[in-house]
Amino acid sequence: MSSSYPYVLSIIIPVYGVEDYIEACITSLLPQLSSEVECIIVDDGCKDRSIEILEAYLATHSSQAKICIIHQENQGLSMARNNGYAVAKGQYIAYLDSDDYVEPHFVARILEVIRQAPEVELIHFNALMENKQYGTKPLVLAEQTGLVYADTDYLKRVFLKNYWYTWLRVYNRKLLKDFQFPPNHFYEDMLSIPFLYRKGLIIYEIAEPLFRYRYRADSITNGEIKPEHIKSLEYGLSLYRDKLENPYFQILYEHLILALFERNLKLGFAIYSKFLHRIHHDLDYFQDKLQHLNREKRLMLQYPKLFYWYKNWLSSRRSIFWQLLHHIILMSR
Repeated sequence: MSSSYPYVLSIIIPVYGVEDYIEACITSLLPQLSSEVECIIVDDGCKDRSIEILEAYLATHSSQAKICIIHQENQGLSMARNNGYAVAKGQYIAYLDSDDYVEPHFVARILEVIRQAPEVELIHFNALMENKQYGTKPLVLAEQTGLVYADTDYLKRVFLKNYWYTWLRVYNRKLLKDFQFPPNHFYEDMLSIPFLYRKGLIIYEIAEPLFRYRYRADSITNGEIKPEHIKSLEYGLSLYRDKLENPYFQILYEHLILALFERNLKLGFAIYSKFLHRIHHDLDYFQDKLQHLNREKRLMLQYPKLFYWYKNWLSSRRSIFWQLLHHIILMSR
């Protein structure tokens, strides 16, 4: 390990509004830490008891690692990560979300990879997604275990998976030179992580789950649709619209279009119409690229206003019709 880095690994954990989850997160991580690892916790202006719970836990549990808590006014997840990275002193950087937790061998497995392949630039691993309603399901980013030199086919597979979770990777510091998460935007992972990928990137894949992701219905991704969420996705669209000569960014551009449709279709028709006006040039892009989409998505992109009424008026009444028909059949028996 280079003498210019006091630690092999820096783990950065932004904290905001997670008083129900923070103890589980730090409990899963703390026993794994060693003198090779530092843990930087960024208090993003918490208004609940998250930091109080965290400090009480740390006060009664010792660790060989350096653990520090830095405080900032609430600036959002991007700036919390950026500010944590600014003080980090590890050669490799991991980001955890404070409402999730890690498997018992998370740190040991990462350190093992770094010792085995000191040239590695990015480490991929898998996760398990926990959902109270549906149980646990795998998130598979890494399909194998071992060293990979990214080529065209590999990059295409990564972009098609569309798993841009920051915590699903560990980063060599040199890969993060001049990199920042975009301030004042949601979906910051999707708006930044793809730019780290290139042909020849040295990646180590770990085909086992090292992380537990809690699916929360109230999260940004799954919760109420807000104008600032739409704005961030359209900002992402502008980023990748300028990179369409890159076949991998074309994939992400298409993902973003479909994500924007998914959200705008749930809003009022006036808002939806304004959205269509803003992206009418993007719809032109799709006209000769529809063959790989299913029938519903093709209809959505070819006849977007008609599709709105199909989804929000006809489909709901069709459901009522079938329920009534089912009831009539039962009553006639």
